[in-house]
Amino acid sequence: MKNSLSFLFFVLFLSISLTPSCQSNKVSAPGGKSVFISQDVLKTAKWAEFDYKTKLDQSLRGNVTAMQEFFEFMTYVDDKQRIEHAVTCLEIIPVVGDQVFSTAVQNLKPKFRDVFRAQIQIAMGKTENPEIKGKQITELYPYTWGALNHAPITDQSQKGVIPVDSTQKSGAFDTTAPGLVPPTGKGSPAQNRPENPKPNERTAPESKEKGGKN
Repeated sequence: MKNSLSFLFFVLFLSISLTPSCQSNKVSAPGGKSVFISQDVLKTAKWAEFDYKTKLDQSLRGNVTAMQEFFEFMTYVDDKQRIEHAVTCLEIIPVVGDQVFSTAVQNLKPKFRDVFRAQIQIAMGKTENPEIKGKQITELYPYTWGALNHAPITDQSQKGVIPVDSTQKSGAFDTTAPGLVPPTGKGSPAQNRPENPKPNERTAPESKEKGGKN
């Protein structure tokens, strides 16, 4: 009985520690909106000499290049911080709009796009943003969902062209998606940070698949 209670408390502690505290740590965004930002992720960004707040501010103003670089910072964090960074990325959408966000997603390399999609799916179930919480990304942001699934969406008539099943709802995590390691397949830089290059020395993750779609 004692062992069972100890195990229960351990599981509860682990669950709390891996859940981002998305109700605090907000930054102002255009249009009177706000976006979650993680203090732990900021510490990692400082170590990596990545100007996280500046890139986020540029992203919130619709800078597609800055948005892409901001997304790719995901390769520098893992576990709880990766989820928290994904929540921040997700909350950019209602600020800049579905189409602008999807354009930045389309610029991601195919393999990393799969990683990013898996984390955005998790973030849908973690965000406290009232414009997103409890909704389905497939209906809320169809352009983004299409881009995450490698489908070029060029006009309004193509909204919703990606078929989805019951596992692809907001907050549902596709466990088959390769979303738990960086796109290089060499393990998270967070596991061996001192030996990893800084963001300005890195190149965008490259797909090893021949003939992959961009």
